[in-house]
Amino acid sequence: LIAAVAGERVREELFRIFAAKGSHQTILSMAKSGLLYELFPELTDSIGCRQNEYHHLDVMEHTLAAYKSLEDIFSRLRDFFPKMHRELGEFLARGGRAPYGIPQRSLLMKYAILLHDVAKPKTKSVGDDGRVHFYGHCNEGEKVVSAINRRLRLSGRESDFTRGVVRRHLRMVSLINIAGDDGAIPKRSILRYFMKLGDIGVYVIIHNLADLLASRGIKRAKESEVRRAIEISDAMLDTFFNEFNVRASNPPLITGRDLIHKLGLAPSPEFKKILNALHEKQIAGEISTGEEALALAKQIVGHKANA
Repeated sequence: LIAAVAGERVREELFRIFAAKGSHQTILSMAKSGLLYELFPELTDSIGCRQNEYHHLDVMEHTLAAYKSLEDIFSRLRDFFPKMHRELGEFLARGGRAPYGIPQRSLLMKYAILLHDVAKPKTKSVGDDGRVHFYGHCNEGEKVVSAINRRLRLSGRESDFTRGVVRRHLRMVSLINIAGDDGAIPKRSILRYFMKLGDIGVYVIIHNLADLLASRGIKRAKESEVRRAIEISDAMLDTFFNEFNVRASNPPLITGRDLIHKLGLAPSPEFKKILNALHEKQIAGEISTGEEALALAKQIVGHKANA
């Protein structure tokens, strides 16, 4: 009979469950009874879907484990972000309180992590070497989540947020892979990460830790790897709160007026692209004066003219 219930009502009941302490036990019970798959039939194919050597669980088992890990992180921010837990707690609270008394974005992250690998069965392939791959499952997952969001009548902002987390949930993997032997990621790479993702980059960091904790295959999540991921995540948040936000709030070094009067350019849609490129360089610390910005703008214009 649950299929006959309005999407809005299902959404409200789900979010009440997400808001409860230790809700992973309820979600697990819903999975065992089959109710979870009546609400999200898109998850059915995840049951028994074998993964690669980075995972010890099938897709659905991993999803449920990741949900539990996410709740553990939210309940123990100090343990997972020893340096930045206070700033992170304040950041989560700024996302607005849901009617159920906890940050709304925390609820939406629980919703997103339930669906983050929903497209893995659809995108599964096996290489000639027998290795299992899920190429494109993030982008395909976003499409599936978009349809579910419409069914459950999520607001535009809620839908944008959850789709964004699902689409980008692997972005941290490439960053961690370029970390040096000391576990440090180049500051410029961190700044560019946040320039591309903005605030949602913080939530992707949290999601990545939960995802990692639920992945215990022979090539994944040894204790040393978990500790390394925690250190990297904490350092990235330090950069976000203490450098990126400060730099991003600084006024641009030049404006469209400078492009007109100092470079002799005629106003065009290209102005926005040029100014955005300059602001990215400014945030990354690659330029710091108006003269440097003008010189770089001149280079950009010259490249476009040559092209």
